[in-house]
Amino acid sequence: MLQQLRQNLIPVLAALLLSISGCTLAKVSDSSQRHQLIPAPEHSDTLKALAKTLRFGHYKKRYLDDELSAELLDAHIAQLDRSRLYFVQQDINDFNALRDLLDDAIRNGD
Repeated sequence: MLQQLRQNLIPVLAALLLSISGCTLAKVSDSSQRHQLIPAPEHSDTLKALAKTLRFGHYKKRYLDDELSAELLDAHIAQLDRSRLYFVQQDINDFNALRDLLDDAIRNGD
């Protein structure tokens, strides 16, 4: 039962974290650069509170660290492209370059 709960918790947590980040698309002044995703200012406190709740309010007392960051990224990619039809290997490589930064961004409210 605990294993099933854990399997269900990670995708839900990943979806929650990424949906409340409230990223908006902002144009970069240099047209040669890609668009940057910037979180909406009002969601910064929510992300920080979520990080604190995960540490002190969750029954497992999980730290928001690189290990959890990697689990969240894997779960999010699996949710978005379960059949592996949309992302190409280069997309996955780009995501993996940010694998250990998700936890830092959430803690900082980014």
